[in-house]
Amino acid sequence: MQRNVLLDMLKLLLAFMVVGIHTRFLNDVNLLAEYVTVNGLFRVAVPLFLIINGYYFSTVLQKERHFEWLKRVFFIYIFWMLFYSYAWLFPKILSLSGIFEIMHTMIIGHFHLWYLSGMIGAAFMVLVLQKLRIKIFLIVILLVFFIGVFIQYAGNYHMIENVVVDEFFNKTWVHRSFLFISFPFFAIGTLIHKYNVDQKLSVQTCLILTILGVVLLITETLLSFFAGGHELDNMLSLIVFVPAIFLLTMKSRINGDSKQIAFYSSGVYLVHPFILDVLKYLIGFEGTLLTLSVFIIALAASYFLILANKRLNYIL
Repeated sequence: MQRNVLLDMLKLLLAFMVVGIHTRFLNDVNLLAEYVTVNGLFRVAVPLFLIINGYYFSTVLQKERHFEWLKRVFFIYIFWMLFYSYAWLFPKILSLSGIFEIMHTMIIGHFHLWYLSGMIGAAFMVLVLQKLRIKIFLIVILLVFFIGVFIQYAGNYHMIENVVVDEFFNKTWVHRSFLFISFPFFAIGTLIHKYNVDQKLSVQTCLILTILGVVLLITETLLSFFAGGHELDNMLSLIVFVPAIFLLTMKSRINGDSKQIAFYSSGVYLVHPFILDVLKYLIGFEGTLLTLSVFIIALAASYFLILANKRLNYIL
């Protein structure tokens, strides 16, 4: 089966975006430029990864190989949680309050690994809800997505007077969770594949939706910037832009056989926080140069991760 190399190249770009978020890309150039990228354009990365994985999970469902898929993702999650245990386990293991934090982190995932735990949760939800009629399934998807958007904005702008609720809404793991981000986009990916949406829509339609999505995303980002510049995850415009850019990529495919680019994108995503931790002790610069440094070194490290994955099979 031939791969869409253009999709793999998009995944590598998305990995760069994730690095840019964590290294504050363009922070040294201009605050508005940083915000538009880091809290705007780059926020498409994880939802797009989810749609891509959801799209191929549909094939897994058709072949009834979902248990194998879940086992593989779970073991990859365990491997990287152990790899990053220096950051989330050992500093907190000696205190009682730390034990509760450890238990929470084991479920949610350390730092960027929330993506893997969220994808596992999303897959379970799709397994449970897949028999629903398409209209009901779409209503559920949109409902939980809009609830997540509401929680983020209500928390950011303290729209709820109750202090306990306000503090709860401002916890990142509440709105950026398997339920409010991972499930909606992962499920959209499965539906796109199941109903051949990528084959039915024209390139022109996908292009128009993508342009509309970009306009909505930048507008939402600028409004947020001038309203206080809060960090964003659950952006309303993502529900238009993310499926549109995925569909456009699928319509503009470049065929190939190698999975190398896809492996490199996974490697960069998974290893870059470690590279960032190391560089923070060695260098004094930040922003754009730090983004490029982390990305390039993570690419080099991914070469060795790919070799190791051929033996262990549960790294990438």
